[in-house]
Amino acid sequence: MWELHNILAAELMKLKKNKMAGTGTLLLCAIPVLAMIKKILIDKDSIGLQEWYLTIFLLQTIALPVVNGFVLTSLIQREYQDCTLRNTLCAPVSRSAFLLSKTVIWFLWFFLSASAAMLLSLSGARLLFPSGFGTDELLLIAGQLTQQALLVFLTSLPALWIAVSQRAAFYPALLAVLGFAILETAGMQVSVEWLLPASLCPWTAVSVSALVEKGSSLYFLCLLSAALCGALGLAGALRAFGKQDL
Repeated sequence: MWELHNILAAELMKLKKNKMAGTGTLLLCAIPVLAMIKKILIDKDSIGLQEWYLTIFLLQTIALPVVNGFVLTSLIQREYQDCTLRNTLCAPVSRSAFLLSKTVIWFLWFFLSASAAMLLSLSGARLLFPSGFGTDELLLIAGQLTQQALLVFLTSLPALWIAVSQRAAFYPALLAVLGFAILETAGMQVSVEWLLPASLCPWTAVSVSALVEKGSSLYFLCLLSAALCGALGLAGALRAFGKQDL
């Protein structure tokens, strides 16, 4: 436990100096801010709360996995490129503890950034639609954005497997998260007859989970497919990292 605590503290210090993490947070927070500016200056009275929120949801569906992937590659590939990984593992640190600490720090950044973007979205909805934004709308938007963020993170974990397997190569993991983003966006356009197969695919399931009724079999299938995707991605990354000859 003390070993993991020390690694987490070291990784947290690295995160504070990571320019990609700071840029990624700004990009995610810029989405609701730009949506507010567009509503005030261009759309004005032409769109309502639902249309405004759907725009943010769509943009976040595209941006979350892409920005997440860039931060992930900066956390993993930088260790291989700078040859700091070998020095770190020369200390009494297990490989699994090291990779898990990377994952925890990655999730911490993702959680804080997604939370900041969500708070800006809620604040914007309250500011722009004071009469139509009550407690029910607040809970609905907050719940959907939180669910979207958690599912995006789970379905991004296979990119960790790819990043570890490819070592210093940035592009494979980045291409993977771009593919994830395309699938998640496509999930918002799924027709009724394709809901079941889309629920089985973890990345389209991210969007489908927001379209189907909560508590339905399709909803739980979406959650299950995303959870299995995350578990397999993390397990594969741990196995690949444990077998590497550094």
